[in-house]
Amino acid sequence: MKRDKITVNVTPKMKHKIDGYVKNDDYKSQSEFCNKALEFYISYLENMDNDYLGKVITQTVNAITEYHTDHISDMLFKMAVSIEKQSLLNAYPDDDEEYLEEIAIENVQKRYGKL
Repeated sequence: MKRDKITVNVTPKMKHKIDGYVKNDDYKSQSEFCNKALEFYISYLENMDNDYLGKVITQTVNAITEYHTDHISDMLFKMAVSIEKQSLLNAYPDDDEEYLEEIAIENVQKRYGKL
């Protein structure tokens, strides 16, 4: 692809940062780094009215929150079943443990459903 040359002045600190990325093999050259940075920034500017980044961040946070909410709900359900099972074991020590676990699960589902 044909490229046009432009001149950009940067501070020594900025040049040092760019060189750091180029030196760490993240980019092949300063030009590649600058092109990627400009592509990202132009994309940001074009989508600023649409609040693209805000939507992406919101979706990501919602997905993570939903995942952890489901995980915590499952763990709380298991804890409730465990407590119920322990109560049943204390009340009926001679009964089969697997049977009492089934009853504990049913009792927790009746009382709480899925937490």
